[in-house]
Amino acid sequence: MTRKPTWTRRAAVAGLIAIAAIPAAVACGNKSPEVPPNNSMGSATGSMPGYPGVCPPGYPPGAVCPPAGYPTGYPTGSVTGYPTGSVTGYPTGSATGYPTTTTPTATSSDLGSLLGSIGSSLGLGTLPGNVSEAGLAAQAAIYAKGMTPEGPPLKKVLGADQHESQTFTMQPGRCYTILGFSPPGAVKHLMLSIMAPPFYTAPMMTSSAAVTNRPVVGHPTPTCPLLPIAVPYKLDVHAKSGAGEVVVQIYSKPK
Repeated sequence: MTRKPTWTRRAAVAGLIAIAAIPAAVACGNKSPEVPPNNSMGSATGSMPGYPGVCPPGYPPGAVCPPAGYPTGYPTGSVTGYPTGSVTGYPTGSATGYPTTTTPTATSSDLGSLLGSIGSSLGLGTLPGNVSEAGLAAQAAIYAKGMTPEGPPLKKVLGADQHESQTFTMQPGRCYTILGFSPPGAVKHLMLSIMAPPFYTAPMMTSSAAVTNRPVVGHPTPTCPLLPIAVPYKLDVHAKSGAGEVVVQIYSKPK
């Protein structure tokens, strides 16, 4: 039996291999192209404009970065085109033409009205409108109760350490009380003295030495003359400290 040559056998094997590979090639040709996976934002390369792109090296995994071509960071420096400094054209300082707050000041008549109201509420009767006279009347309601004024009051404005005097007559069978008053803030230490004749240099009776603006002579015991005849005496009014208006009144009643 005659054997075929070796190259003929090899050629036949190669032809069979080629015929078997044809269906595999046809199957591969009908296969659809692969679609890249839809990864999370920022993980795909070549991202679309307007979407976050790939972060440069050094950013943490999953970081969202702007796409290429977008500006990064925030503007620095001041914004131009806007006015700087203070706004001009508006008034400065305090406004003029508006009423200001003032503190009312009490007048002598106001204080007199107040004393009059106090006197009425305390049962002292209607007090005069003048502060000095109202204060004297309030004193008389306490220290000269039931007594009668002897003549008009002595009313003067005295300076510090200044004296004023008047002569009055003590009648037998009558007793006397003398009151003085100076408004608060005027004469602080007011003193009264009854000077005896004939030289009127020695005081027969003096008000208390205590610092007061409302001295009293003849209280609680009124002064009664010893002689059975009328005798003139001198009343000395002394502003020892302070200055201002003073009013003094002599009161009497039957013995």
